[in-house]
Amino acid sequence: MRSGMAQFIMVTLRKVSLTLADHHIGITHAGNGCSQRITDFDRAAALDLSEEIEAEEMARAASEAEKNSMPELPSPEEMPRAPEPLPTPSSLGGLADRAGVEVSNEGETSETGEELKRLRERTEEVSETIGEHSDGQMDEEEPPIQTEIKTKERAS
Repeated sequence: MRSGMAQFIMVTLRKVSLTLADHHIGITHAGNGCSQRITDFDRAAALDLSEEIEAEEMARAASEAEKNSMPELPSPEEMPRAPEPLPTPSSLGGLADRAGVEVSNEGETSETGEELKRLRERTEEVSETIGEHSDGQMDEEEPPIQTEIKTKERAS
């Protein structure tokens, strides 16, 4: 509780100190050299404020009780940090063969290997067909017309 008999004495000539005293405590400088209290302690406002604080404290306690009543959750420290490393993928387009790099076939089954061989064969066939088709089109096309632009120099 705040005492009604409390006194406040401040000796200063600094305007900043007077401004702070006015802001925090309600003390102002009248200009005649004497400071005076211009606000009274509002008991009703203090009670309202304390009721708000009590309500917040009760809500916090209820939240804490709810958290404690929850079943045991897994601890983040016990969870795995990263997934297991994936195996190295094999080359689908034969890039490793062209580069002269040997690729191990550890994870490959015979069925998967056969599928990859068929896929490579089809890819090569389609590539050959596209190459033949593009060669045939270039032969049929007329040579590009070259236009010359003549420029005239102006005599100044």
